[in-house]
Amino acid sequence: MTCFSEGNPIPKYTWESQTDQIHETIRPFVNISRKDAGNYTCYASNEMKRTFGDTEHGFNSSSIYLNIMYPSTIASLEDVSISEGSNLNVACRVQRGNPSYETISWNRQSDSKNWMDSQLTITNVSRADDANYTCTLQNTIIPTIGDKTLTVTSRTIHLNVLYKAHLLNYSVLNSIAHDSVTVAENETVGLQCEIEGNPTPTCGIYNEHNSDMEYHIKYSHNYAKCSINFKASCLHIGVYKCKGANVINKSGYTEKTINIFVECSPRPSPSVPVMDHVFAEIDTSISLYLTALSYPKPNSVLWRKFDGKSWNNVNESNNIRIYQSNLDFGMTIIRASKADFGEYKLFISNAVGSYIHNFYVEYSAASSQSDVHGNTGLIVGLTIVLILLVTIVTVFGVIWYRRRRNHDGPDTDVNNSYQNVSGANSQQNSNDNEYEKIGLNVKDSENTVNGSSKCIEDIEENNEIPVTYEKLADDRKDLNQYSQLHSTKEIQDGNETEKNASSCNEEQHAELSKIYINMKI
Repeated sequence: MTCFSEGNPIPKYTWESQTDQIHETIRPFVNISRKDAGNYTCYASNEMKRTFGDTEHGFNSSSIYLNIMYPSTIASLEDVSISEGSNLNVACRVQRGNPSYETISWNRQSDSKNWMDSQLTITNVSRADDANYTCTLQNTIIPTIGDKTLTVTSRTIHLNVLYKAHLLNYSVLNSIAHDSVTVAENETVGLQCEIEGNPTPTCGIYNEHNSDMEYHIKYSHNYAKCSINFKASCLHIGVYKCKGANVINKSGYTEKTINIFVECSPRPSPSVPVMDHVFAEIDTSISLYLTALSYPKPNSVLWRKFDGKSWNNVNESNNIRIYQSNLDFGMTIIRASKADFGEYKLFISNAVGSYIHNFYVEYSAASSQSDVHGNTGLIVGLTIVLILLVTIVTVFGVIWYRRRRNHDGPDTDVNNSYQNVSGANSQQNSNDNEYEKIGLNVKDSENTVNGSSKCIEDIEENNEIPVTYEKLADDRKDLNQYSQLHSTKEIQDGNETEKNASSCNEEQHAELSKIYINMKI
C-alpha cells in the first residue's frame, strides 16, 4: 500500500496499524494471510520555516481497511456404520470463510444420486445404500483487486450398512433336487452353501459323520461359501444342515437342511453294540436285539433257530415276542426252557441286498445277565451271615447244656412234664404260632422226702414255678430270625437253689436244679 501527499517542503510518511509502525511511503505485505486484515493509517507531515515569522508544522492522515477473503472449508467427517432398517442423518460440517456465502451438496458415488443440502438423510436404510458419499462445498470470491475466484472443496465418507446373515444357496452339486437327494453307495457327493451378511458371516455344514469328509470354506467381503465332499456309504444317511450367522443375528442362525439317502443293503449300526452271545438260566427271560442301517427299509425280516439238523422259523407265541420298530429288531423268550438254548439267525432283506446275523444263547448256572450279577454278592453275603449266626447259637447252646448236665448229675425220679400255658394242643399251636409259651411243672411223687411240699411252696411264693419262656416280640423277630427264647427265671446252679429253697434236702435240690430249654429256629 502506497501513501502520497503534496507539500513543500516534501512531507514525511508514517504507516501505523494495531501491531506496528513503519516510516515509509510504501507498506509492503509478503504472503498475505487472514491475520493481516484490519485498519491501516498513513500520516504525512512537514515543517515550514518562513523567512519572516514563526515556523509552521503541516499534518494530514488517511486510513484504509484491509479485507482478506478466503474460502469456507469442510470439517473432518468419519465413516458411518448403521443397521439395515434404521434412519440415517449425517451433517456436512463447514468452517465458514470470507465471504460466508457458499453452496453445499451430497452425492452418492454408486448411482450419482444428489442431496442439495448440508444434511445427508436416508429413511429405512437398506443394504443397497451401502456406498461412498461425498460432501461438496463451493465458494465464489470477488476481490476489489484481482479476478473473481471459484473454490470447491469436498470430503468422502463410507456408509457401512450392517445386516443379518442370509443364506443365498444350499444345494447338492450336479443335482437338481433341493431338499432331498438319493445316491448310490460309493458315489461321490458334494454339498455347497453360500451365505451373505455384514459383517462377514460364518458358514458351516454339519452332520454326525463330518469326520470322514473333505471340508472347504472361503470368505470374502460380506460373503462366505463352504462345501463338503464325501464318498457315500450307508453311514452317510441323514440330515445335513448348513448354517451361519454374524453379530446381527441375535435371534439365531440362518440355516437350511438337505436329506441324503444312500441306497445300501442292511447291516448292523456301528453306534449300537450287539450282544451275540447271551448266557441265561432256565425259567429266565432272554432278549436278542439288533439295530440296523438300511435304505430302503427292509421288506423281509425272519428269525430262525437251529435244532441240530435244520433251521426252523421262529414265530410269535405265548412265550415268544417278536418286535420291530423302525430299524430296531428284537426277539424275547419270556420264560426260557432247555429247548430254547442254541443258535439263532436274524435274516434282514431290502431291495438292494440282505444280511444275516448269528446269535448264540447258552446255558449258565450263574447267568451273565446284569440283574443276576448284581444280586449274587448280596445273596452270598446274607447266606454266610445266617450260617455263622446259626453256628454260633448252636455251639453256645450245646456247651451250656453239657455244663449244666455235668453239674446237675444223673436224672432223678422226679416227674417233670411240659404243658402248653394256653391249654391248647401243642401240635396245633406249633402250626399257628412261631413261638409258644412253655411252662415247667414239678410234680410231687410218692418217693419225695418230707419237706418237699414246703420247698415247692417256697419256690412258688418266690415265683420260681412255673418257669415260663415268652414269645418273641414281632419287632425282634425280623431283626434276627435265629433267636433263642429267653426264660423268665433260670436256676443257675446249686448255690442259688439252696438260697431260694433252703428248707429242701439234697435230693430235692437235685430235682429242682434241672433246667429245660425250648429253642426254635
